[in-house]
Amino acid sequence: METNVQMNRMTADALRVLQITDMHIKSAPGSEFMANQVDTDATLQAVLDEIHAAEPANTLVVATGDLVHDPVESAYQRLKQRLGGSHNRYFLLPGNHDDPVLARRALNRDNSWCVGQHAFGDWLALFLDTSQQPGRSDGRLSKEELSRLERTLAVSGQRHVMLFLHHPPVQIGSRWMDSMGLTNAEALFAITDRFPQVKGMVFGHIHQQFEGSRNKVRMIGSPSTCIQFKPGADAFEADALPPAYRWFDLRPDGTFETGVRYVHAQLRQAV
Repeated sequence: METNVQMNRMTADALRVLQITDMHIKSAPGSEFMANQVDTDATLQAVLDEIHAAEPANTLVVATGDLVHDPVESAYQRLKQRLGGSHNRYFLLPGNHDDPVLARRALNRDNSWCVGQHAFGDWLALFLDTSQQPGRSDGRLSKEELSRLERTLAVSGQRHVMLFLHHPPVQIGSRWMDSMGLTNAEALFAITDRFPQVKGMVFGHIHQQFEGSRNKVRMIGSPSTCIQFKPGADAFEADALPPAYRWFDLRPDGTFETGVRYVHAQLRQAV
């Protein structure tokens, strides 16, 4: 099942990029996530299998944080094994559940990288680390990260820029989720508002679809590879939608199409 456009298509002049997010791999295989009794290893594998079947090989895949739920070596090693079975290229950034140092040590190799940016064709993907407050659910961009963003944009030339981060820089209309977004979003916008080559900001954290815009920059939030959260909820409420990933077709003129593909895996639900 797909949303937002009629067909998941890629034309000859478009660059295909995929987003997976909020995998929440637990410390032990088969462990249940939250109260929903969902095996996050199994749901991630179902999404990876769907990507393998539906998408071109060697596609760039960005994982926008909460790679694991329990930030321990065993969880990152299992994630590495699952990603290692793919022919795609993975770029990974941390979320509030991750240990950035441990993630980089475990995952920065083979076909996956924890890096700051990647240029391809007419586009530049810039990956921002918002996991600066250990033990908190909200996020913040450090002074160093903001400075890196400004320097990179200043020398990005004619390339169109897509920013990827974990925490949403805008409110999504869900009171409990809006209380744990990016706490210094105005500092981010103070930089990006000066650079019209920024075309979109793509984030995770919210476990649901979201599309909006700010100053002609598209704001794109995506569902999780495990459980989804009910849109518009004032407090936590799980949605019935299955695991998912998002696709982008980036065009040379700086426009892009995007949509979500839901994967109908067999989820273990509470009884």
